[in-house]
Amino acid sequence: MAVYISPYPADWSDNWYGQDDAYINQENGYCLQDRGYPYVRLVVTVAP
Repeated sequence: MAVYISPYPADWSDNWYGQDDAYINQENGYCLQDRGYPYVRLVVTVAP
């Protein structure tokens, strides 16, 4: 299985995923969102 995620903004720290409150949103497809940056959506694609 492969997981692809959009590039995250350059001003985010390198370990944001370990520190920030992030979650998967399924509103219009799958997106990873960070509660600190609610308007930034990283597209997540999972392929077999």
